[in-house]
Amino acid sequence: MGSEKQLASPYYGVGNASAYDEDLVTAQNPYYYRYGRTRRSIAANLQRPVGSSPLRFLVGVGVNYGSIERVPYGEGITLLGQELGEAGATADEGWVNYARVGLVYDTRDRETAPRRGTWSEFLIQRFDKALGSSESFTRWTATDRRYVSAGPVTLANRFFVQGTAEGVPLFELHRIQTSFKQQEGLGGAQSIRGVRKNRIVGRGMMLWNAEVRLRALDFGIAGKPFHLVLSAFADAGRVWVEGPQLDELLSDLHRGYGGGLRIGMGENFMVACDAGTSAETGMQLYIGLGYLY
Repeated sequence: MGSEKQLASPYYGVGNASAYDEDLVTAQNPYYYRYGRTRRSIAANLQRPVGSSPLRFLVGVGVNYGSIERVPYGEGITLLGQELGEAGATADEGWVNYARVGLVYDTRDRETAPRRGTWSEFLIQRFDKALGSSESFTRWTATDRRYVSAGPVTLANRFFVQGTAEGVPLFELHRIQTSFKQQEGLGGAQSIRGVRKNRIVGRGMMLWNAEVRLRALDFGIAGKPFHLVLSAFADAGRVWVEGPQLDELLSDLHRGYGGGLRIGMGENFMVACDAGTSAETGMQLYIGLGYLY
């Protein structure tokens, strides 16, 4: 169950080549690349092992209501406001209710800060008017995460491809489906670090993250075990207006790169700080908990 309200969420248009022109952000139009977004959701998921194997079967349902405000605070002109003024534009609000199934393959040595193993999944999410959804469409997501270690160094890799059918409302277009928790992108702390949040969106998405993690120091404070992890990362991805094209997976990529540190207390709690940059932005700072994947 959750509720979120973003008064000025970013929006730069749909497609991998969507443009950003800082001259369009003026005193008269301070929110040109922004819009208001509200989402309320209830979801339930169940995973069950398939025999004694590391494979799990997943089923889930969700009820969501989303709405958008074309002009945050009612000030000036926005890109979204201009687009939704066109005929056939996506509705401003609606229900997005779904049922989903999937398979999850998990051989990680631990769920938090894994150093070895594989965590892969294939998920199918069906939004349907029969479930009370305002529109009917399907989303599928394939994600592969792998962890390899040598001494104090861990190489972590994530590759993900997602396709969403026609009919998805704009306020749902940036969602990234996972078996653990829903994310959003592409661009920002959860996908391509160093690229503006939700910089590129489309019905097709591809994301590739590679990260080297070094457990540099173990120490104690007041009798409690702590450790320091240093990391370097490179992130890349792209979108398609309609759906993924296999022959274009590695072309016209948006890239971000940088490094970070994590301070862990014990093995299950970790404060994270990453700094990333890209060709379009200066240094971006992200503070949170745990690892991106």
